[in-house]
Amino acid sequence: MKLDRNVNGNGSGKYGLVNNRRLAQIRAWDGGDGEILDQQAVEDAINLLTRAKVIEWGYHGTPEAFFVVKLKDRYSRVALHAYADEAHRDGNTEYAEQVHELAARSGVHHPYCKRPD
Repeated sequence: MKLDRNVNGNGSGKYGLVNNRRLAQIRAWDGGDGEILDQQAVEDAINLLTRAKVIEWGYHGTPEAFFVVKLKDRYSRVALHAYADEAHRDGNTEYAEQVHELAARSGVHHPYCKRPD
């Protein structure tokens, strides 16, 4: 197994992220701050992507639940090394090495390192 990091040929990974805080701001936007957004178009796009199973919401207690760790997260390095170690124990050596490489440039070694918010 290999780490699937560039499925689109443009440097993006297997998954993208929906910023749910930003989505909530858009949904609550009253149009008074000069920002030009078509709330209905945003809702339609989210609904379409959800129906097409492009967006996985990861609801707690479901088989699709997840926990996202950004490489810039101050704590990501340790988490990724532990993940890679477990993959190695499971026999996925190449995958483990690739995750260790990610870990080496994450956390405090990431140029935009920050505490998670």
